[in-house]
Amino acid sequence: NEHPKPKGFLGQQQQTNNK
Repeated sequence: NEHPKPKGFLGQQQQTNNK
């Protein structure tokens, strides 16, 4: 789960988590 620049931290994190 490598999260790049958090664009919309909440939404981005959820999407990354789903991957």
